[in-house]
Amino acid sequence: MDVAALRDWIPVATGLATLCAVLLGLANLSTILRNSQLQTNLAIIQAERSVWQAALNKPELAPNVIKERWGDGERLFVGMLLDHYEGLYFQYKRGAIPRAYWKGLERAMVEHICSPTIRNVWDQHKDLYWSEFARHVDGAVKRATA
Repeated sequence: MDVAALRDWIPVATGLATLCAVLLGLANLSTILRNSQLQTNLAIIQAERSVWQAALNKPELAPNVIKERWGDGERLFVGMLLDHYEGLYFQYKRGAIPRAYWKGLERAMVEHICSPTIRNVWDQHKDLYWSEFARHVDGAVKRATA
């Protein structure tokens, strides 16, 4: 074995190992940042859902606000159902729902959203939802109705 040649390659090997470690660290940092953003969005959705649940359980709290925004109870229920679907989507995006399981959930979600009543509410209020979720739903509905 040529010791001199080996000494020449040690800095190269060390440099490559350092580069690999830095790249792995950046990849992990990117994943951590994305999960943090998704977790924050999910927390916001869950907090909003609790407000709407209070409104649904005790409509006397703000009857005019509910009626002005959602009309009858059916539209409020559809809004809460869509909130639930958005929460499931967040969970899927952050890896908490396996892809195989998500496909069944997504199929049921799209079937519901394709119904005329839910589709009408979705079309009127989809701008209130996370844009990535709205694009996903619109694409899935388009594929299902094609």
